[in-house]
Amino acid sequence: MNTLKVFILSLALCGAFCGCERTPVAPSDAPGTPFTQEGVLKISALGPIEVFYPIPLDSPPHLTFPKHDWISIPQNFEQRSDGFQLNISTYYPGTELHWKAEGVRPKPKAGKTLTPFTQDGVIDVKSLGPLQVHYPIPFDSTPNLTFPKHDSISLPTKFEQRPDGFQLNILGVNPGSSKLHWKAQGMRATP
Repeated sequence: MNTLKVFILSLALCGAFCGCERTPVAPSDAPGTPFTQEGVLKISALGPIEVFYPIPLDSPPHLTFPKHDWISIPQNFEQRSDGFQLNISTYYPGTELHWKAEGVRPKPKAGKTLTPFTQDGVIDVKSLGPLQVHYPIPFDSTPNLTFPKHDSISLPTKFEQRPDGFQLNILGVNPGSSKLHWKAQGMRATP
């Protein structure tokens, strides 16, 4: 099984971010070809939500929300080739927002090959406040970041993400120690 197929299979098993689960759908292997990425967000709070696609597109895609029961979707929101941001103003706890982005797979920058890959880690969180993480290997663009497991830790709905890492503010943690599991999926630029 080639690396792309393994990556695509792993994308389908994507974890949770701020109570959000994402399940991207695999793109075609060839740059410049149409493909679709999809995800499901479990909404757990009001406020801004930002999603980065695992594989950025050539331009902003055709973005739809096929299922969004009990969630008010604003008519105007920020949409980019690498993801989207919207403000959740009403929701019912535990509801899901399904999204679907249809676009064109990007062409690699001159002299580079884009290779899908995943990095993950576990952080021992002991206190409230800012937390900064640098990825062992930087991505070509901001990756799709999820938190598959963050028991006893309250995370913000929006935080800073970059190709080389992320920074967030821990809002709540049980006394003692709690583990924050993170997983970043995106494209690695190789010469």
